[in-house]
Amino acid sequence: MVQLAQHWQAMCSVISTETKGKPMGKVLISRLFEPLSTYYDYGMIKYAGMHRVKKPFLLCGSDTRGCISYGEKGDVRTHISPDCLHMVVQAVSPGAPLSCSRTYFFVPDFSPDSVADHADIECNEDARLLSDLYNRTISAVNLAMEVFSSSLSSQQAEQAALSCIKPLLVERNFSQVNIQFSLEAYDCLGCLLETKDGENQSAVNVAGVIISDIPSLLERGSNLGAVMYSDCFVLSTVVVLNEETGKKEDKTEMVNLTANIPQFRCFLAAEAARVYCGSDRAWLLSGEDKCWGPLLMHGKQVTLAGTARNSYMSGELVVRTGGIAFLPEFGLPVKIPKAKMRAMELYDGDKANELAVLVITATPCIVANIPLSLRNENNLLFIAFRPKTNAYRALFNQVASTTHKLASLSTQQQEVYDHLVDCLLGAKSVQEANPRFFSSLNLNWHLHRNPILSCHLDVIMGSISSEKSFRKPLKTHEKVLVTIVTGIPASNKETVAKCIVEFSSENTRWVVYSGTKHVLPSTGLHFSIKKCQDFLTSAVRSHHSTIDGKALQVLLLLPDLTDICTVVRTIEGHPEPAVAAALAIGSVTTAVDPAATFLCNRVVVPSFPEVLASGWVNVIVITNTSATAPVKLVSRLLHEICPLASQIFADGGRLSESKDLDVILSEAVFSETCNLQARYFSRPDWQANTSKLLVTPLKTHAGEGEAESLQTLVKQQKLESLVLQFTGDLDIRSLTDQLKTLKPFSDDQGMLHGVYLVRGLVRCARPGSNVSAIYDVSFCSANDDVCIIAADQHNKWPVLEKVVFDEWSIDLSCHSVAADSSSLEFLGYNLKKGDLQVFLQQCTSAVSMI
Repeated sequence: MVQLAQHWQAMCSVISTETKGKPMGKVLISRLFEPLSTYYDYGMIKYAGMHRVKKPFLLCGSDTRGCISYGEKGDVRTHISPDCLHMVVQAVSPGAPLSCSRTYFFVPDFSPDSVADHADIECNEDARLLSDLYNRTISAVNLAMEVFSSSLSSQQAEQAALSCIKPLLVERNFSQVNIQFSLEAYDCLGCLLETKDGENQSAVNVAGVIISDIPSLLERGSNLGAVMYSDCFVLSTVVVLNEETGKKEDKTEMVNLTANIPQFRCFLAAEAARVYCGSDRAWLLSGEDKCWGPLLMHGKQVTLAGTARNSYMSGELVVRTGGIAFLPEFGLPVKIPKAKMRAMELYDGDKANELAVLVITATPCIVANIPLSLRNENNLLFIAFRPKTNAYRALFNQVASTTHKLASLSTQQQEVYDHLVDCLLGAKSVQEANPRFFSSLNLNWHLHRNPILSCHLDVIMGSISSEKSFRKPLKTHEKVLVTIVTGIPASNKETVAKCIVEFSSENTRWVVYSGTKHVLPSTGLHFSIKKCQDFLTSAVRSHHSTIDGKALQVLLLLPDLTDICTVVRTIEGHPEPAVAAALAIGSVTTAVDPAATFLCNRVVVPSFPEVLASGWVNVIVITNTSATAPVKLVSRLLHEICPLASQIFADGGRLSESKDLDVILSEAVFSETCNLQARYFSRPDWQANTSKLLVTPLKTHAGEGEAESLQTLVKQQKLESLVLQFTGDLDIRSLTDQLKTLKPFSDDQGMLHGVYLVRGLVRCARPGSNVSAIYDVSFCSANDDVCIIAADQHNKWPVLEKVVFDEWSIDLSCHSVAADSSSLEFLGYNLKKGDLQVFLQQCTSAVSMI
């Protein structure tokens, strides 16, 4: 894009030089076209043999009819005709799909205001006609691109383009004029693609309009040729899910890749026009004049613009007491006497070193004295001054004191001002100038066709980039804040959760949902969606009925290897809208023991990257800081996996009472824009099945467990689960010793073997007693952590007795275990049932397999 713009600018410089130094009839067309033709020919050397549909060309006068079928045309003139009015030029980037075309003029399409004492120059009627039609082609192409970006229908885009042009042709009774609209898609090498309506391929689109066989108004039967305009654009589509209706729709953003190629140029090739321009300039810069008064300022690097986008020109400004005159880089001066101004006002945003503009409202009689590209129904003109230039300083030193200053602009004026700021002071690259499109492109790349919630779209794409969080700060008793605590196995997450509750119970009424018990021992640990949502419903209803002044807060303590995405969807997708609106996730805290992070040969434990995915975890508590643990290595690894999360070092999971809690108990860190965006990037499909979660309960394997429960094991390709049920009592000491012998290992091919986790409910004899009881068993081979606790003592929360109410909590004390049976679940790699049965036989001689 940059190279194409540079060679286009070089072509304009050559045309300006050649047309000023030679008579029109002696100017070689090949000389004018040399910068673009050389750029294309040399660039195509490494693409030899590749067929290109589009090729660059420059045609002048009546030869512009050949732009319709360039390449199949006959001979054209080698020199510009002395009476030539315009030219059509098309540039094509070699080995790339970029191309654009413009129509430029050799004679002006307006007559400057007659206030001087020297001869006037009259506007050529044919030049005015060509310019008028060319302005319509620009409007038609812009409208077609907008229609196509919203509908992805080339037929609708064509209809919109033709509806923009045909009224003018009907008004002028031009029945023989031919209109050709094209909308083509190209691949990255510039080869033409076949597309169908409704498809948004990864392609570069080129939209163009050609109006040919234009009759002359001055010479009956004469053909003026054609005018042509085309632009290159790309689309990016994101699927948006309406959270209220559940419907999906495409949200498309568009960027014009060739918007920086000037739309208008007028090269004064006629001798009379050049003489007029030179004498007019000398008169405007002379001393005091009886008509225009004394000179107030003369500044360069000034821009004159109308209300249409990209309809601006650069040049110099002359201000006298009797009016202003703009001297463009190309073309005749634009003069506006004070008598033909309704108002001239200054606006600079009331800030220093900001773009300043003179907003001029002209009278209707001045319309014929300004270029067609600047004309608009409100007769508004904008003269822009860049800060830190001589013209900017002269404006405020010599003109501002006598000019009314605007405090604000109208909606239309503000749009023009913002566009001028972007063009003159804003980004130089297409990416920086179109941040919303490239945000959409980034989303499209990561999400593929997965949806994004409509309430999240503007936040992620930067419309609210100035705000740290898209949620407003929570007010007391406005919402129930949910704090989620999880962790990798054997990382003391229970201790972390208890410290959070204990240290903050003075001003907070905690409600704890602990899902770490073996409710269904036949299938391992489960996170029950229905039970959690019932729990949240009770908490919200009780919250509205409390009057003790304490803020209610929910803590969810999740089982090992729980998919956090499922929990978030459970909360945000609560089937009762009132309950979902009353809940807000404050933060997600994950406990990590560095000693329990690796299995063998530095292989991380299963689901380690998934449980700690960026955006889903806000606080990481490192619960083992001993010298034998790889603390620094794991800390660096966590930073790479989850760079947005804060890290807290708390040995054994025992948090400090002040600074650690400030981070964990944040009200909005989970909802910050950076975390929201990271969630979509790390799990693009996390909103894809939200409606399914609300309508149809997620089920476990057929015949296993409750229908509304969801197995929380994050799926791993090689991680296996094997459940053994047996009768008889185990010996606690033997069980402990035998568990520590279960070590994972890797073979010569790098394949893992062995047990990673053991968990379940078993019947053991109480130490020093003949009475047996059910014990909760958990073992992690990564750090040899063995935990065998009587089931009736598991997860006691003594500090919660005064803040937790029975009707709010879920009863997790009941177990689906027969009076004389036990159940253990083994998670690992390449597990063999026979080996595990032998393992159980070694724990006691009285075990009988079921």
